[in-house]
Amino acid sequence: MLLQVGRSGIVSRNQLCEFLTPRDEKPNKKVLGNRLRRLEAHDLLQRLPGIRAAPDALYVLTRAGESYLPGAGEYLSHRGVAQHRQNWEHWIEINHIHLAFRKAWRFITWEYESQIRTRSDCGDRPYQKEYDAVITLVGQDDLLSVALEYERTPKSAPRYEQIRQNLESETQIDACLYIVPAPQLKAALSNAFEKAHKPIYIGSYQDFRHDPMEAKVFYPRLSYELPFLEMLQMVEERKRRAA
Repeated sequence: MLLQVGRSGIVSRNQLCEFLTPRDEKPNKKVLGNRLRRLEAHDLLQRLPGIRAAPDALYVLTRAGESYLPGAGEYLSHRGVAQHRQNWEHWIEINHIHLAFRKAWRFITWEYESQIRTRSDCGDRPYQKEYDAVITLVGQDDLLSVALEYERTPKSAPRYEQIRQNLESETQIDACLYIVPAPQLKAALSNAFEKAHKPIYIGSYQDFRHDPMEAKVFYPRLSYELPFLEMLQMVEERKRRAA
């Protein structure tokens, strides 16, 4: 439980219950509640008030909780999530996207932003950018690595140009998927990445939270929309040609 909270950064009670329950089983909220109370009592978890995206209680690791994780086999860079309330919604909504992907048959693994940040801090094959997540998905004949970015606010044109350059030089991912909660952000990203050679796609938060495999994405370079599954086919074909 501490590991899941640490990896997510911040997580709601309902999300935590879903993360910790195997797909074919029903969640036991009573057991979860007892465990949460014990961890709070030992000052390993901190409970925070709910927000619009998750009105139930939220949880983050305390300093003691963070110190506990290396002994359990995982070091995570400290982010001070509880002190940055303006980012809570961002991470809670990424959890919603993650949980939607977990139900998809093509989903294999999810590398958390906290793990990606730790790779950078430790010099362990760092990516060109600290993505919100890197997802491994099943293609027709190969595994695909897709960097995920959840863009809730626009950036400046020079910043997007720097990001484009970083993505162009990235060798460890096959494509980048930007997910946005509003169409205005889609327009900003389309303008920023229309000349990018790296496959960069843009999708709707509402669509991906509902069902990633049924979602549609926009491809700025060719200026057209396509189903997410077709996107994976394009990315796999590009990967095959480059091999």
